[in-house]
Amino acid sequence: VNNGDRYTCVISNAAGNGTGDSVLYVNPIITKDPSDTEITYKDPTGGFICCEAEGFPTPSITWYQNGTVLTDMANVTELESKPYTRTSTVNFINAIFNDSGSYYCVATSAADNVVDARSDTAYVTVQAVPERPVDLMAIEIQSRFIVINWTEPHDNNAPISGYYIFVNDITIMHSSIETKYNITELSPYTNYTISVLAFNTIGNSSVSEEIVHQTLEDVPSPPRNFMNVSSNSTAISLTWDPPA
Repeated sequence: VNNGDRYTCVISNAAGNGTGDSVLYVNPIITKDPSDTEITYKDPTGGFICCEAEGFPTPSITWYQNGTVLTDMANVTELESKPYTRTSTVNFINAIFNDSGSYYCVATSAADNVVDARSDTAYVTVQAVPERPVDLMAIEIQSRFIVINWTEPHDNNAPISGYYIFVNDITIMHSSIETKYNITELSPYTNYTISVLAFNTIGNSSVSEEIVHQTLEDVPSPPRNFMNVSSNSTAISLTWDPPA
C-alpha cells in the first residue's frame, strides 16, 4: 500500500459489474519538531528552527509565533526533501528582540477530511550584552576603602555573570551578581575615579558613568629606617625617613 495509489473496487451480480475508484490519502504527521535555540542579537550568521512533515498529498506548513500566524515569510525556506515530505525552516539573520518567543508549525493537507498535525513548541531566545550599570554611588568612604553599589542592568536574555570595576588605572573582576563591592587597599586622602561594566556570555556592556571620590585622611604610618647614629653620656642622635 502506497500513498496516492488509486484503488478500484469491482462489484458483480447477475446483472453485471460495477466499479468504483478511490485514492489513498494520508493524514499529515510531524516527523521533525523545531528545537529550542538561542541566537545572538544582530548576528549576521544567525540561527534557525526547522519543521518536517509528511503525508499525501504533500502537506503545506504554517508557522506560528506566540500563537499568531507568522506572516513575514521572507526568512522562511521550504523544500520537498523526499517524496511526500516537506521541510520548512525559519532563518534568523540579524535577529532582533521581537524575534524571541514560542514557535510551532502546523502541517495541513489539501485533501478533504484530513486532520492537521501540530508540532511541539520551541522557544527562540535572542540574547545580547547587558545594558550598562546605572546609579553607581559610594555608600561608605574611609581612609583606605570605598564601598560602592549600583543598580543591576537588564541582562538582555543572557544572565549577568559578573562585573568589571575600574579604579583609576586598576581593573577588578567581580565574579558575582551582587551589585555591591568594597574597594580596599586604597591610600588615604587620595582621589579615585570609579566606574563599572557588566558582562555575560555574549560580552561586555558599555561602561557606567564615572564617579570621583576622595578617601579620608588618616594617621601617618610609622617613620621608616629609624636608627641610632651616635650617643654619649648626655645625648643620643637619631635619624629616620618620613613615612611612606
